[in-house]
Amino acid sequence: MKGAPAILVGIAMALCLAPEAVVAGSPRAEAPRSRGVEPPAPQDQKRVRENRERWQQLPPEERQRVRENYERWQRLSPEEQSKLRERLNRWQQLRPEEKQTLRQRQDEFRNLSPEERQRVRESLQRWRALPPEDRHRIREGSRPPGMQGPRPPPPPPPPSRP
Repeated sequence: MKGAPAILVGIAMALCLAPEAVVAGSPRAEAPRSRGVEPPAPQDQKRVRENRERWQQLPPEERQRVRENYERWQRLSPEEQSKLRERLNRWQQLRPEEKQTLRQRQDEFRNLSPEERQRVRESLQRWRALPPEDRHRIREGSRPPGMQGPRPPPPPPPPSRP
């Protein structure tokens, strides 16, 4: 896994585990009761058990990556966390072939030179600045009023960085 999806999955996994287990590095996903944390509800115990087993099977470097992602998550503002949750939700709704296409585009973007990446970002900013009706016309193949010259290439894929 690479990029934003990997980060989001790591965060999601970390959030399914007890925060103390992720941050402290404990292989157990149980929070100490002395801190006022209630044990999981009966309907959640199976999920917690499965996540604990997955955590224990992770190699140390992957656990460290999950911990770092969790710590990064904790530093995000509530608005940023909300945006990331929305992105994760949208990602989960994609079909496998759509996910594969996005991964390929992300890899292509990573392989661009810094100058090319900057051009792609600027193009994306111009695209996002267009009114929705102009974007719709462009997608449908007609030109917005007042635009002359050759047809611009389709908008580049957005960089996937949280």
